[in-house]
Amino acid sequence: MANRELEKYEFLQRLDVTCDLFAGMCSRGWMTPEELFDNIDILFDDIVKAHGHDKAYLQSVVDNVHPDLAESLLKPKHDLDVVHFGKALKGYTTALNDHLAAGKPVVYSFPTLTSEIWYAMDIVPLHFELLSGLLSGVYITGVEAEADAAAKEGFGDHICGFTKGPIKSIEMNKLPKPDILCKNGSPCDASNLNYVYAADLHDCPLLVLDSPYYSDDRALKYYTENIMEMLSQVEKLIGHKIDEDKLRYHVDISNQQLKYYYGLQELRKLRPCPDPGTLRFLDFGSLAICGHSEKVIDYCKGRYDRVKARVDNNETFLPEGKEEIRTLWSWGWIANMWWLPDWLEDQFASTYMECQLSYMPGDVVGYVDTTSLKTMIEGLAWRSINFCMHKTAMSYSDIWVNDFLSIAQAYKADVALFGGNRACKHAWSLSKILSDLLMEKCGIPSFIWEHDVCDKRYTTHKATKDMLTEFFSSIS
Repeated sequence: MANRELEKYEFLQRLDVTCDLFAGMCSRGWMTPEELFDNIDILFDDIVKAHGHDKAYLQSVVDNVHPDLAESLLKPKHDLDVVHFGKALKGYTTALNDHLAAGKPVVYSFPTLTSEIWYAMDIVPLHFELLSGLLSGVYITGVEAEADAAAKEGFGDHICGFTKGPIKSIEMNKLPKPDILCKNGSPCDASNLNYVYAADLHDCPLLVLDSPYYSDDRALKYYTENIMEMLSQVEKLIGHKIDEDKLRYHVDISNQQLKYYYGLQELRKLRPCPDPGTLRFLDFGSLAICGHSEKVIDYCKGRYDRVKARVDNNETFLPEGKEEIRTLWSWGWIANMWWLPDWLEDQFASTYMECQLSYMPGDVVGYVDTTSLKTMIEGLAWRSINFCMHKTAMSYSDIWVNDFLSIAQAYKADVALFGGNRACKHAWSLSKILSDLLMEKCGIPSFIWEHDVCDKRYTTHKATKDMLTEFFSSIS
């Protein structure tokens, strides 16, 4: 059955189709791009029969898929995980379709506060960052047109690409207009400004969760009270109350999900690293829909089981005869070049340890206590304070620097890559401090370059590959 409500908004329609392509690409055993595209009409027929999409639209979407990504995702080290992620995300898009069809409020929320609270209030939130990340990662033309439209109206290059395109797309009727916007204060000014703009333009409330500078008991109490105040405001604005039992259900799911997430982080400490780097991108996507359904658990458990099996069977996906280069990504993955870690694995045996978009240590974050509404809100607040991308940007640079020094030592990293998003001013202020410390304390060289996380035109794929080839050739 088609998600007709999503078809009103091209961004959501394309996201929905992406789920079905992910879930269906290996359904008949096609394991190479050549096999897949030779049989594309069969795949289209399967998807049309199951989900009711327009076949011409399917063709237009597939024609826009980046060929390097298609080749990467069909590799045995990725394929089943991509399928399971597609199914998990499809559960979310279907719920979103039903939510919009029922005329329920449109809420955009920043993913560093995971969404169990919203689900418990009978709200399926949207995330600009999930949309822009996936669309720019999968497609040749991702969110560039929307970013260009924003630029024509005066949006500077320093405004975050994760949110600039999607927020502009609301005006272009590619996303629904918001009834409520919710944003953590961290990160960062470059994204906060987009939310302020959208709230002003669409005359809707912007609820700001004030990210504390510290992560001690006082900060947790302050931030928990801030979340409770937000819930009270939401109830007054739209009449939706939080259901404690429903919250417990979704928190139970996210606790199970994170058990496997934490387990993967431990497995990545092994040599050679048994976890393909390209899948970090989907792991972040799973956090954006954290706790939504058991299909998200299926994705995370499948990820863990396959990586653990690789360890147990003494297998590796690295090229034979090449020595592993354990690589710390001291900024994060590049959405518009999602397949880059796969290319680095094949070319240089460079494995992906952690980045500030993936690192969330289980011994610090732990699990949410589901005893009561109070313990759940407090536990979700603690998770948010320590959430990837949130913790590293909400305070002084020494938090980011010290975290990544610890990661480099624990994971026995050999090199560091700081491919920094051009809008992340807080990150650029610490890149030199971090690279100097990694060299001083660990003897780890760093390579630093600038990109736009969602706009591949700023630093082209060829330029990125050329720079990294020179760097890794010197290391090898």
